[in-house]
Amino acid sequence: MLLPENAPPDEPAPRARALPNATRNRPSVRIAPMTQDAKETKSERYGVIELGTRGYRILVADATPTGIERVVFSTGGLTPLYYSPHTRTIPPASLADTLRLVSLAVRQCRSNHGSAKVTAFTTEVVRAADNRAEVLQTIPGLLVLDPMQEAYLSCLGASSSFESTCGFEQGFVTIDQGGGSTEVAFGRYPRVGALGVVDHFSVPVGTKALEASWSTAKSIPDATETLADAVAEALDRRKTGAFRPAIAIAVGSSITQFAQEYIRNTTGRRVSLPDLHGTTVPRSALRERVDSFTAETAKIKGPIGDTVPPELLDHAAQIAGLSTYLQVLDAFELDEIIVSRQALRHGVLLKRAGHVVQRLAAS
Repeated sequence: MLLPENAPPDEPAPRARALPNATRNRPSVRIAPMTQDAKETKSERYGVIELGTRGYRILVADATPTGIERVVFSTGGLTPLYYSPHTRTIPPASLADTLRLVSLAVRQCRSNHGSAKVTAFTTEVVRAADNRAEVLQTIPGLLVLDPMQEAYLSCLGASSSFESTCGFEQGFVTIDQGGGSTEVAFGRYPRVGALGVVDHFSVPVGTKALEASWSTAKSIPDATETLADAVAEALDRRKTGAFRPAIAIAVGSSITQFAQEYIRNTTGRRVSLPDLHGTTVPRSALRERVDSFTAETAKIKGPIGDTVPPELLDHAAQIAGLSTYLQVLDAFELDEIIVSRQALRHGVLLKRAGHVVQRLAAS
């Protein structure tokens, strides 16, 4: 049985939509012309398999060192990776299911979609596992990204289709909130196809980790503040100096879900997930949603895991994510955030294609 073919083939790589006046009216920036060598670079087909804390993702795309030209195949589902109760050990049944998934995915990328270059990688779920060595022995060739690599490549994936929006003089910040960790990176593009990262940090707290806090939290607001507080503390320690991002780019299910709700409530339109790429959400809307939910749930006391309906906990996890984005927007006084549907897997694929990622000074 092959994995679900639930994405149309030959899908163009996502491009940023026109941004609202608040963004379009910023001073224009000079866009460096693509070099002749970059124009003549022939694209190759790459496949990546991401094994995350909450889900798995498969991406096959044609890419060059300067960007993704065409998405050939994209799909995903719930991850087979999980810990045994009250431990950080991935049990044998989970390892067997994961090995089966990876084997099928590699075969699908190669046989169905013509990608000879396939990379399988994972992040915090294996990084933090007590039996990490056993996982890597069971699944040969599995790449475990360290926090720095995850932050850099998440930044690359989230920002790559917004090079012209970011320009080559102003900086940006990307926030990727996942199930196991949250990555924040600051960067700019000094030239076409070259990402410069000024600073980054990775917080080992994600939406999945919040589920473990419900039983001990005194209230839902207390629980949802866990992630935001960790990000705020990391922001206080950041060393970006005079670097001030002009644009914020967000990745994660919480911003995606909220963006759909926001557009539906303000325009009456229903927007599909692919069409969210490049849309913006104002900071004021995020603040209103977080404050409203906090006020509604402040009276609900623990033990939360036993007394609160599951759907309300799902909302609480979303609010924790929105609070994370707000921490960054507030820190740099940014009025809006751009939603990116490209993420870590796109960054890994681009790095395989030869896209340059380098460290830059803050000045």
